[in-house]
Amino acid sequence: MAFNPRKVKKLEVTTRRWYIGSLSFPGIVSYTTYQGDLGGFKLNPKSVILNYEGLQQQREFYSPLYDSKNPGENRIPDQRYLLFWNPYTTLDANGHSQLEFNTSDIPGEYKIVVEGMVKDGAVGSTSSTFTVK
Repeated sequence: MAFNPRKVKKLEVTTRRWYIGSLSFPGIVSYTTYQGDLGGFKLNPKSVILNYEGLQQQREFYSPLYDSKNPGENRIPDQRYLLFWNPYTTLDANGHSQLEFNTSDIPGEYKIVVEGMVKDGAVGSTSSTFTVK
């Protein structure tokens, strides 16, 4: 690639497998130029250009515990929009898994998104919705 390196502010290379939604890549290269225009470099029209969030620190997902058998005893409203996150779910021999979570107290339609991958790196996803009244 004929590119003037003086115009590059930052170059990031990730050599491990990178997933964006249902897409899978063996790695990524991210260029940042001082002007934000790739220094006037013209990309091949067949190039794949994706915006990504970058590397993120591992976070712990919060899910409230409702110990009471009477849900009316919980005085603090549950106003979460992200209801459940578990990156370590595994499937049984039949390809099934059962997950349980509490819904939010905010009425509306919620979208369930399930994404996963198998040991050989193949990925898949599906989605569905449900309504909280």
